[in-house]
Amino acid sequence: GAIVGDTVTLQVEAEGTEPIRYYWYHDGELVEGATESALRLAEVQDADSGSYNVIVQNRGGTAISEIAVLVVLLPPEITQLTESLMVIEGESVELGVTATGSDPLAYQWSKDGEAIDGATAPTLRLAKVAPTAAGDYTVAVSNTAGEAESGVVTVKVIEPVRIVTQPEGGSAIV
Repeated sequence: GAIVGDTVTLQVEAEGTEPIRYYWYHDGELVEGATESALRLAEVQDADSGSYNVIVQNRGGTAISEIAVLVVLLPPEITQLTESLMVIEGESVELGVTATGSDPLAYQWSKDGEAIDGATAPTLRLAKVAPTAAGDYTVAVSNTAGEAESGVVTVKVIEPVRIVTQPEGGSAIV
């Protein structure tokens, strides 16, 4: 497949008495101005995906080529990401990403720049968070056409108040 923005050239070789005329078709529709033995598609887009063939003619007859299928792959693009958040120690939270692009899409979550083992889904569940869960999370979404790196989701963990030293009774002189 080609990646969005690539230039693709489809080529046919024909022999016979000149002049030879070429008529290129995309999904059965005549491609305007495509009258050479090569069809050059500059900066392909998703709409350029499909079946291509060419009809070749001279005074002696007509020949129809086999179909060439063009698949245009869309690199991933992140469309939604969880906002930075604060979570109370012991609570659970899910970070999520939504992305577009040609399937299959692969996901890899990282914390403070280090990949998290097994965190390869569109959502990352942080269960019963401990203070160590605090940090900057990112996710990379990739496919055969490229990779998109998310912005940073900062997770802050709020530790509930607890008394570490109890007040002691005393005496006062009046």
